[in-house]
Amino acid sequence: MISLRTETFRRYADRALEGRTGLGRLIGGIVIVLLCWGIATFGMIFLGMAALFAISQMGGEAFDFSDAGVLMARFAATPVGLISLLLSLGGLWIGVWIALRLLHKRKVATMLSISGRLDWSDFLRAFAVFATLPFLLQLASLPFEEAVVRNPIPLSSWLLAALAMVPALLIQTSAEEAFFRGYLPQNLAARFASPFVWALLPALAFSALHWRREIPAELGLAMFGGILVFAFVLLALLSRTGSLAASMGAHFGNNLVAILFVSHDDLFAGAAFFNGQTLQDMAGGWGQAASQFIASAGMILVGYLLLTHRRSPLALSATVQSSSQDNSIMNSGESFRNFQINNGDEMEYKSNNNRDAVQNDGDDEFNNAIEFFNLNFNCTKEDLESAFKKRSLDMHPDRWGGVPNNIKAQLEEEQKKINISREIILRYRGWK
Repeated sequence: MISLRTETFRRYADRALEGRTGLGRLIGGIVIVLLCWGIATFGMIFLGMAALFAISQMGGEAFDFSDAGVLMARFAATPVGLISLLLSLGGLWIGVWIALRLLHKRKVATMLSISGRLDWSDFLRAFAVFATLPFLLQLASLPFEEAVVRNPIPLSSWLLAALAMVPALLIQTSAEEAFFRGYLPQNLAARFASPFVWALLPALAFSALHWRREIPAELGLAMFGGILVFAFVLLALLSRTGSLAASMGAHFGNNLVAILFVSHDDLFAGAAFFNGQTLQDMAGGWGQAASQFIASAGMILVGYLLLTHRRSPLALSATVQSSSQDNSIMNSGESFRNFQINNGDEMEYKSNNNRDAVQNDGDDEFNNAIEFFNLNFNCTKEDLESAFKKRSLDMHPDRWGGVPNNIKAQLEEEQKKINISREIILRYRGWK
């Protein structure tokens, strides 16, 4: 089962609270990211055009600048042009870094994972699965495709282009993951409880980015749907691991095969080893569109199952923790079990006036409160206030609009626990 709202994802989203999460800052960050992407695109196209012009001049080939449309089509169909376009997505990385440091006042590591580091074993597992499955699907379909031809470029030239394409693809896919699975969902989830905001909106934006107007509408919708499924699966991998490593690996593996092995798109024709009938030349029809969507979505879901099923040899190494919203809320207060007395039905705290008589109980209260906030014994008042703010923002009922009343009641009780825990630590340490 694909689950997005997990305790692991909540912990990942909490890392956004280490910085500033204002909605205005998020909008400003998105503007910065898009500006950096636009500037990088312009710069890489300019450099790529210059390189292609120099190569064509050395080969004595004419280079026609009179028709911009033809020029761009020819540019994109070459390995140099495609590498330039892929590298332009690196502008997303630059924009995300600037937005996090300048506006949100936190490090990029807080967006990468809960721990601040990427688990490369998860990256490699996801890469292996999502490179192998598309490769096998393409290989199985080759006998049934009429127009599949070998790219006329020499094998040595293709290998050379592939060597340059691999790092470009890694930059492109990791940049898209950083923005669409990292920056947007994490910052949105820190402010909005509904997955329709922090999950659906970034997924739709990611799918819209790949929309192709020049292909038949039915095939375009099938392609949009397949990419939307892929976007949700990538986010689900993040939700189960608390890291972008698996989603980056899966995205990288998928694009590597789609661009370098068999291309069905004019945009990638210059770099692929085989070229099949392009989407632009297909007749379309709902039957063909449906079959393409089913094949694509089915392959993606099989890949997800291979990475998340506990008995799979390729299961991700990161701890898998998936729970419903109400279980997440109830379990978050588990560290308060030692606070409960009177048969566990009511919560009663020792009076401050009797603190000397119940010193051991006071120590227990303090230790449990420290554990609740994930603080150490030598924490400062600033550490406490920061942890209090994070837990309050996460559990405050106003942040969970639209949830059932029983869940709201649980949230209100959880907020009381947060307040009481803070008071216990303040009282024990003599802070005001």
